[in-house]
Formats: sequence, structure tokens, C-alpha cells
Amino acid sequence: MFRHKLGLDNWHYLCISKSERFVPVVSEPSIWQILRSDRFTTPILRSWMPWLINKMRAERYLEGCTGFGCNAGILFTDSARLDELIQDGLRNRRITI
Repeated sequence: MFRHKLGLDNWHYLCISKSERFVPVVSEPSIWQILRSDRFTTPILRSWMPWLINKMRAERYLEGCTGFGCNAGILFTDSARLDELIQDGLRNRRITI
């Protein structure tokens, strides 16, 4: 973590994380890239991403970090949990192949 005093009791912080759960920018393309990495084995389609991101947030598998102007997040899921979400979406016809 790096910090610099800007004045008027304001600080600028730069935090660097080595955790693979950390998502610097939570967006469809960034989550898609993470879920398509070697870390996950679940087959997914790009068209499922809006539903999947909302479902991961609802299940608290994806949580945003707080901070002004910050759109970072933490991903609390693995292949088994992702499999369950996809199976649920297919069974309930929220997503289709």
C-alpha cells in the first residue's frame, strides 16, 4: 500500500493485491476473462454474463469494494459453485444454450 497526503486532510492511496480473488474492475469483460481462465473449468457462454453477474452478486459470490471512484471487487467462488449457478440457471430457463 502506498499513500500520499494531498492536503486539506485528503489522502491518495494505491493498494496492490496479489490475491487471485481480487477483481480490479468489476465489468462484464473483466468477469468473463476471469471465468474463462484456467482457474475455472465451468463452460460458460458470453450471453450468460449479465444474468451470471447479477446471480453472483445476489449469492454474495461477487462483492464490490467500497471507496470513492472505485469499481473493484472480490470474487468468492470456485468451479463447483459456478457449476451450481449455471445448472440452476439452465433448469429455471434463466439462461439457454
